[in-house]
Amino acid sequence: MLINLLLTLISLSYLSWREVLSLRLLEIRIPTHAVRNNVAILECNFDLDGEELYSVKWYKDGNEFYRYVPKNDPPGQKFPLSGIYVDEQKSTEKMLAISPVTLQSSGVYRCEVSAEAPSFQTVQDEGNMTVVALPDSGPKITGAFARYKIGEKLAMKCISGKSKPATDLTWLLNGEQVHSQHLRGPFRVVVGSEGLEQTSLTLHFKVKASHFKGSEMKLECLATINPVYSQSSTEIVGNIPRTHRKHHNNYVRTTTPMFDDSTTELFSQNLTDDSLNATTSTSCATNFLYAGNNNILLTIFFASIIKLVFYLIVEQFSR
Repeated sequence: MLINLLLTLISLSYLSWREVLSLRLLEIRIPTHAVRNNVAILECNFDLDGEELYSVKWYKDGNEFYRYVPKNDPPGQKFPLSGIYVDEQKSTEKMLAISPVTLQSSGVYRCEVSAEAPSFQTVQDEGNMTVVALPDSGPKITGAFARYKIGEKLAMKCISGKSKPATDLTWLLNGEQVHSQHLRGPFRVVVGSEGLEQTSLTLHFKVKASHFKGSEMKLECLATINPVYSQSSTEIVGNIPRTHRKHHNNYVRTTTPMFDDSTTELFSQNLTDDSLNATTSTSCATNFLYAGNNNILLTIFFASIIKLVFYLIVEQFSR
């Protein structure tokens, strides 16, 4: 009976001592995103609360890659792991610096803190980090024309730069996000040996008067990788009517008729007629020039002159 009472008192004393001396993990800070080739700082804040620190261990995806033991000289010890490059000069018992981070550095990181004897108490927590390869260029818009008529079909494609993870694309019309019914995509393709991705998103709709603010319509493609990247590209188009168009040009000149009555009469003549002379040739030239300055007309005209000269020469020699 006395022995049981004694053991109970010892147990209660030990528990009271554990409550006074208790290692606590206050906070672990793992950046959710880190930019490739930059430095990533991981923090593991703890309170020894009177106990002595035995070790701090860091794990990635369950594999230990760094250990900090204050009694050792030097206190830090690295273990080889793909994608992990610990900067010991910037690392302490509560902070770990990885420099530079690579795409292989992405994963789940765990901090494990242990107290010295006699408690050997251990606390731990973890967090996920994703390494981002920023796009090698901003978003590019293709298929835009300078002006659009009411009722005309508009189709533009936005293509992101190569990145990891894939870039998110958003189309904005006069600052407002475009409804999904006017979009095709997004489509993603993997390019290169590193597995970088490129995204494309096509915008298409029939132009309405309400799409214009004044005489202009602002179309913007926004590329994002939250929360580390955001860049946009903009096209501003007008609504001046036109009958023909070329890519990024305002107008195409309407050509004059290819043939008038005098030109038709000229081609109906027999080119072997001896009465064809220099006066007729001059009249022909005048008619052609009057018909317009189109290159095709000039080519036909000069071909006719050459043919005429050829017949005259043949006729001359046949005499």
